[in-house]
Amino acid sequence: MYDEPRSPSHRYERELGFNPVAYLCQHLQEGDAAWLDLCCGSGPALVEAAGELQNLNHTGGVCIDGIDLAGLFDENPFPAILTLTESALEAWIPPRQYHLITCIHGLHYIGDKLRTLAMAADTLTEDGLLIAHLDLASFRSPTEKILSRRVAAELRHNGFEYNSRQRLIRRVGRQQVAFNLSYLGADDSLGPNYTGQPAVVSYYQ
Repeated sequence: MYDEPRSPSHRYERELGFNPVAYLCQHLQEGDAAWLDLCCGSGPALVEAAGELQNLNHTGGVCIDGIDLAGLFDENPFPAILTLTESALEAWIPPRQYHLITCIHGLHYIGDKLRTLAMAADTLTEDGLLIAHLDLASFRSPTEKILSRRVAAELRHNGFEYNSRQRLIRRVGRQQVAFNLSYLGADDSLGPNYTGQPAVVSYYQ
């Protein structure tokens, strides 16, 4: 759907199946455009995207915000477009609504994953798009039962779509959501998930 402009090396296009820069350009035809990337790492793909937008003369009305706990960011030559912020998501207050929110494999390392999804849903614009990787096997009860079916039902009830094959969660449009699950804590010592990397298991009841 979003074919131009295209950057073959763009990780976000490869991971999520669409081109974020083209998505932003489409919104710029109607006004402004804002993209939030959660757990953005050092931010090279965001720097690349900001460079593409500048080359297309889209320096006004567009912003990209990247948030990451580590804060080990690459050099940012495009501060008029891109802001990289070191912060825990629990402490970060969104400064605006976003037309696009992404999170590539970042939820694997967050304790209260549902709280993060609720925050993201409330931070979208009315027609904004949220898309992120989510592993339902990382949700457990206090007795170690995997809560994938329960969590999937909660997500559907709150307007999220889940692709189990790609392990991608998606929603369109802002909404204040309420999950009927209480967060109990997390464990980062249980080893790798499907990515092969160590992940955080989140406990709910």
